[in-house]
Amino acid sequence: MVAVRRIQILGAAIVALAALIWFCWPSQKAVQVFAINFDEGHGALVNESVSGQELAIAHYLLNSRYKPSTDPYWRSNCILKKCLKFDGHYTAIETAPLTTPESGVLTISLWVAPQAYEWGDAGLPSGLIGQFQASQHQGFALGIGRHGEWRLQLGDGSATHNLSAGPSLLPVNVWSHLAVEINKPAQRVLFYLNGQEVAKHYVPELASWQLPHSPLLIGRHPAATLHLGHFYLHSFNGLMDELSVIPAALSKSQHQSLFESPLDKGQLPQLSMADTNIPRSTFDGDKHRPQ
Repeated sequence: MVAVRRIQILGAAIVALAALIWFCWPSQKAVQVFAINFDEGHGALVNESVSGQELAIAHYLLNSRYKPSTDPYWRSNCILKKCLKFDGHYTAIETAPLTTPESGVLTISLWVAPQAYEWGDAGLPSGLIGQFQASQHQGFALGIGRHGEWRLQLGDGSATHNLSAGPSLLPVNVWSHLAVEINKPAQRVLFYLNGQEVAKHYVPELASWQLPHSPLLIGRHPAATLHLGHFYLHSFNGLMDELSVIPAALSKSQHQSLFESPLDKGQLPQLSMADTNIPRSTFDGDKHRPQ
């Protein structure tokens, strides 16, 4: 009987310890509904790790007319393994739409290092990730505006709300971790920069928020303007790494962990101009290139 009792006590202790780790451990990883790690380092496909699908990267030099075709711009000085350089006028990834989560909560997490900012024609930011139907005022679009201001466009079905992360501007050629929580039940939007909350907005109209049946677009605003038939305004210019979408609200410690856990000894990778620039050799062989 004593041995049985000891086993029961030990079992209860193990269960209690497991519960404590589950609820309190700061690096507890939340369930994702969409994630791209950008670890390929070559080619024109990225793996979406939740579905296992291979997604195409739109890149204007994949089928070059006047020079040999070349891959998108992969980089190595990244948060984890490899990352992708978006060129600011064409590079983008389009995939099937997400559905509005049953929880009514969507948390977006990603690392970015902008090379430059756009002016913001038509009042639109350079898109990082979005599933947005402008004409119907539905969905969301997260992007970077003039001088490094970053913001979220949120459609409630009747109007579009432009929500700012406040005075926390994003520096060029420096890695920053961004997270945004869209919380329909709480009618609230939270912005986190490098693990710290930097802005909070209460939006009563969120009660009617839904995701439209439109593609999810990464690296370009869903309402981007096509210029001169070839170049998309409202496109992100810089590096992107470790993108994920989570159908839940995260604790402050989890947000801190999203920022801290991938870093080597707590230090951001130090970027040089070579990491974000496009080398001139990319255009070798183009007979129309100025000599």
